[in-house]
Amino acid sequence: MKANTTTKSALEGLRKDWRSFTLLPEALTTDRSFIEKAVQLDGRIYSLLSKRWRADKKLFLAALINPAWFCHEDDPIHHAPKAFFDDENMVGQMIRRDLCAFTLASRRIRTSPKIICGLFKSNRDLFEVLDAKLRGHREVLTAALQVNSDAFCYASDALKADRAFVTSCLTTKGIKCNLVRHASEEIRDDPNVILKAVNKFGPYAVTSATPRLLTDRNLVKKAFLAGIGQHRNYFPEWVKRDRELCLIAIKNSYHAFSDADYELQNDLDFCLEAYQVNSGCLPYIPSRIRKRSAFRKIAPIEQEGPTPAEIRQAFAKAIEICGGNHQLSGRGHDPRVTLNKSTAAAIKGLDLPRVSNSGFGAKWYYPQSLVDEAAKLLGVGPTYLRGL
Repeated sequence: MKANTTTKSALEGLRKDWRSFTLLPEALTTDRSFIEKAVQLDGRIYSLLSKRWRADKKLFLAALINPAWFCHEDDPIHHAPKAFFDDENMVGQMIRRDLCAFTLASRRIRTSPKIICGLFKSNRDLFEVLDAKLRGHREVLTAALQVNSDAFCYASDALKADRAFVTSCLTTKGIKCNLVRHASEEIRDDPNVILKAVNKFGPYAVTSATPRLLTDRNLVKKAFLAGIGQHRNYFPEWVKRDRELCLIAIKNSYHAFSDADYELQNDLDFCLEAYQVNSGCLPYIPSRIRKRSAFRKIAPIEQEGPTPAEIRQAFAKAIEICGGNHQLSGRGHDPRVTLNKSTAAAIKGLDLPRVSNSGFGAKWYYPQSLVDEAAKLLGVGPTYLRGL
């Protein structure tokens, strides 16, 4: 009983000041079970252990995973025995917590492609700190790309310019990020490579092409047909003025109407075609176009939407249906949404359940079930009342 009390009081003292470990009686500082509890409490205590205990792998790992903040001289990694740095498993544990620990590994580990390929699972960013020779090693880079597709950014210039290697990566499973954007200019100027990237990584991979290649309308059109919607910041200005490409983009996403050239947005025929391929673009079409008789024939808009009074009345009735008991904060909170400006102005003064959000963006969040019920009463879509 007395021993348990002594151990407990000693651990409490270490919790307040980890350096007090050196003042503890020898009976405790040589007791492995106590030392293990101590390093689990504060990993910095490992730096105070004798050489015998620092050679204990379990004690080292217990100190390594401890959440305490380490400075350089207190870090267990800098007090580990030299043998640990020649042990693949131990090095893997070290770089899992601190990538810089790889620089302390033995030369055998730092220069072995086979060992390094196995260490990528411990830290996906390991490829960044390899030497130039290994960053030009095909097998090493292929293994790195399986866990981190951005590793190609740090590959050697020779591999970035290796057409056969880049092409093989485009058919390798597991690579999910567009690596072509980091390839050499000569490869990015090859339409066949760009089309393969589009097929593997999606339509926006076409933006990896060189500026010269982006003037190829046939290539750009294939990418648009593959699913490109919004395109404002990805393509040259001529794309925004191309009627056919803009209509393809609008068909994929009605938001793309706002990316079209100003003259197209104010062209009646273009607006009619855009509405026919995707009626969701209606809010983006200028009001003076929507009021034209030719446009009203295909998209009658006698009433553009509920009035503020109707919105307010719908929310008041939705409260009666849904009730006011909603959990809008904390873990597992109910689904919540923001409101657009016009809806927020219409319900101003209503006592609705809401929660404030600090930081950027909308200030108030409301229960999604309540907003959806109000939209249902108004006969509009569920996103009509919501903010972005």
